[in-house]
This record gives sequence, structure tokens and C-alpha cells, in this order.
Amino acid sequence: MKFLNSPDPWSEDFFNEMIKGRHNNEKNHFFIDRLTRVQKILNEAENDYLIKGKASILHEIKSSTNVTSIDEKTSEIIEVSGDEMGRVYTNFFVGKPNSDKLSRKIYDEIIANTEKCPYCSGRQVKTVDHYLPKVYFALYTVSVYNLVPSCSDCNKEKQDRYETEEERMLFHPYFDDLSNECWLDCYLEETIQDNDLSIIFVYSISKQMTNKMLQSRLTHHFNLFNLGELYTYLANNEFNNRKKQIIDEYDSISAGDTKKRIEFINTSLESCRETNPNSPETKMYEALAKSEWFFNEALPKLSEERRIMITSQKLETL
Repeated sequence: MKFLNSPDPWSEDFFNEMIKGRHNNEKNHFFIDRLTRVQKILNEAENDYLIKGKASILHEIKSSTNVTSIDEKTSEIIEVSGDEMGRVYTNFFVGKPNSDKLSRKIYDEIIANTEKCPYCSGRQVKTVDHYLPKVYFALYTVSVYNLVPSCSDCNKEKQDRYETEEERMLFHPYFDDLSNECWLDCYLEETIQDNDLSIIFVYSISKQMTNKMLQSRLTHHFNLFNLGELYTYLANNEFNNRKKQIIDEYDSISAGDTKKRIEFINTSLESCRETNPNSPETKMYEALAKSEWFFNEALPKLSEERRIMITSQKLETL
């Protein structure tokens, strides 16, 4: 989960350009005229979203399946439906790739805000998610604070879910800064059965967090997006990519010098920690460094297996 700088709030120029040249007639019930007349409401809603986001109370925002305004002079009710706001997002805001319109540039900037998905920190950003789903929160359909860069998997997993309970609110990358939190734990599942070695990394939200509300929110987020499974996959990849180097280092150090062997793992740990102290890779190295089983049983077993493999390969070439 990754904190991001939020986009700049949309301006009147952005809104005017977005609706410029669009059809406005009896057939579409004077769609553009109605959009123009609810612009103030949309702007006020975005400001309210920013205030509530900074205060971590987005769960207090009430759902709205349409956008409604009352003309101050005539008391006329002006309404734009949720379906119409959905078309505003798809056709007016997102538009076509490589468009020179300001709205499309903003959309592209949201995607380019980060390479890795802030919901999972593991996969590449390819799409934009509505943090509060547009089908239930029409007021925030084109609010930049509600538009979050996302990988396709997280976007699909989240779908139109939203929470009304504070302890279940998902992590919001524009408002939830976890840089000073130690929120992720990993331990090594220690298994050697029938002489078969299995190294499995198991992840969870840290039980040592002092902010219990944040801990509850992150646990819900972690479970919804199946981050334990993803992080185990990423850790296995990292370990398998480094396994040869780890074994070579182990073999080069005398058997009795356990401290020096641990220092090698700590070097990799510190390198990862500088980049992201809560990354799956960082926590993987922490789990290795803490595991006596890894140094006393797993590494000797891995070293033996590698020697057998190398010997076998040499014999095959003879």
C-alpha cells in the first residue's frame, strides 16, 4: 500500500473544456445545460471530499445515485442521473487515448502517478478506480480525489464495494500515509518433511500496531485484495532469484561463523528497507534474518541439494 500525492483539484477551465461542443438538445433533455447548472454542487462535493479525506472520515459521505441542485432564483430542481454522470466520465473525462483535451491529460497523469498499484504495491498500474464507486456516489464520478490509479486485478477485485464503517474503510493512497507505520509482518513457515525442504513466507497485518483503527482498516484491505497470497508469490520470486547467491555466500563462510552469515542477509534487508520498509521483499529478508531454522537447517539442506545437482550435471557431461 503506497501513499501518493493527490492530483490538483479540477478547475472551471477543465469543466468547461470537458463539456465544450457536446450535444445539448431536447432529445437528451438539455444535458449540457443541466451539467453546467450542477457544476457548483460538484465543486462543493469535491471540496468536502478533500476535507473528509484528510480527516479520515470518508465513511461519513452519504451515497447519491444522482446529482441534484436547486436553482436559487427559480427554485427549479436540476438533476443529472448517475447513468449520465457515468457517461460524463467515460466519454467526456476519459475520452480517447492521445487526446489533447485537459481532462484526458489529467486521466493520464493519474495513471502515471505511480508505476505500482497503490492498493497492492505489487502489480503494474493499468487503469483508474473510483474509490467511492460511481454507481453509488454520482457526485464524485469525476472528482480527481476519488480517482485512484490501480492495477486491473485490484480494480476487478474491488468492483463496486464500499464501506460505511470506519474500521472497514479501505486504504486511500491520497490520504493514508503509512510511511511511519510498521504495518506488515512476515514469518517463515519451517517445513522439512520426508527430506523434502519447503520454504514458505506467510504475511499478515502487524498485530503490534498501536493505531488499532488503522490496523482494522488495513486488515480488511489486506483480506479483500488477497495480499497475503500476492506477497507470498512475490517473496518466493525474490528468494528463488537470490537463492544461488545466498547459497554461494553461505558456502564461502566457515560453518561456525553464523554471525557473518546473518550479516549477508542483513545487507540485502537494509537495501530493501531503504526503498520501502514495508515491502514484501523487505519483510521476507526480515523473516530470514530472524529464523534460526533457516540458518541451521534450511541453508545446509539447500547447499547439499545444490552440490548434488552440480555433481549430477558434471557426470552427465562426461
